[in-house]
Amino acid sequence: MAPPRHKAGKPTQAPEPVTKALAPMAAPHDEPVAHSAPQPEAKSSQAQMEHHAQMEPDGLALNHAREAFVRLKQASEETSQAFEATYKLTNSGLTTLGLKGVEALKANSDHHFAFWHSLMGLRSPSEALSLHSDYVVKQFANLKAQTSDLVATAQQIALESSQPLKATLAKTLKPAV
Repeated sequence: MAPPRHKAGKPTQAPEPVTKALAPMAAPHDEPVAHSAPQPEAKSSQAQMEHHAQMEPDGLALNHAREAFVRLKQASEETSQAFEATYKLTNSGLTTLGLKGVEALKANSDHHFAFWHSLMGLRSPSEALSLHSDYVVKQFANLKAQTSDLVATAQQIALESSQPLKATLAKTLKPAV
């Protein structure tokens, strides 16, 4: 870097006390500075691997790595099979839930058409009011029963479909003793 220049083009000089104060910083850092702690040299990953290979008997580290790979592969296959079983159970359960929903819809439609059919044969408004109140009470009871049935089915599906994955994950994540 070129020294700073004055307006007239002549190089400027720093005052003497500043030059002496900056001299230790300009010196090459071949020797460690007294106030800094020595830094340990960072080992490369290759050097660390060689160090571990020297510390263990012949091939022991390789055997450990192979065993770990086999365990990992087995755990991943078991987990994959558990996901597949969970998917199949969930799929069949949701099909069952859908069919129950369609059955509830059909029952509600049949009940509604029966109500309208019976309304056609009435002769007085008081009979219509009585028939309508009976219809509402029965419809409310039907909806309550259908909702309870659908909720129970959904809970059973959730419980059954989670079992394969839950069991596999518990086995896989169990700490090695």
